[in-house]
Amino acid sequence: MIDLLIAAAVLAFLVWLGRGASASKKASSSGKWRIVGGMIALAVVVWGTLLLVRGAWIGGVPLLITGLGMALAARRRGARSTATESSPSSARMSVAEARSMLGVGEGASRAEIEAAYKRLMIRVHPDHGGASGLAIQLNAARDVLLKS
Repeated sequence: MIDLLIAAAVLAFLVWLGRGASASKKASSSGKWRIVGGMIALAVVVWGTLLLVRGAWIGGVPLLITGLGMALAARRRGARSTATESSPSSARMSVAEARSMLGVGEGASRAEIEAAYKRLMIRVHPDHGGASGLAIQLNAARDVLLKS
């Protein structure tokens, strides 16, 4: 019985912690819920393990399986939201936006586009301390200009 009370208290605390995110910070909110989901999954796994150690196989095995499933779901959900949030589609970028982003004019040749791309990518590449979102946008801009 004490196990149920402790689990309920931990669950209530984690839900309260997750509700602290404001609606204006949607990306950070999804990240917080991913963390809260992972913490709940960890609590369920620990609870199931404790029941297994005590010899309560009927309660421990389902909790352990449920906790592991929740952990995998939280990980998948976080990876999916990160991929969809950080990859702008090159189909949505206009030619004018792409030129503006790379800083090239209308009559820019393929070599000028590639030189501008290389110059900017050296500055914003994630391996050199830059932001991956900017690198993705530069890739999309280069693709739009080289296809047109």
